[in-house]
Amino acid sequence: MPGAASLPEDGLAELVLAHRRLGQRLSDLEHELDDALDPDDPATLHTYATARRRWRAALEHMAGVIRRLEGDLRR
Repeated sequence: MPGAASLPEDGLAELVLAHRRLGQRLSDLEHELDDALDPDDPATLHTYATARRRWRAALEHMAGVIRRLEGDLRR
């Protein structure tokens, strides 16, 4: 990670841990979504597509939060 040496060690550890937890939670949510809604079932296709869009939006938002946290730690 470029510039990682300039991060306080505890801040870097917190960032890495948050990133790992986020990745695991998003993976869990994706599996739950895939288990609950069948994209091949016409009855759940719209709900599946909507849930996927929301999941992607949440992923992008969380990635932005992590980038901002990293920026704050670099200051």
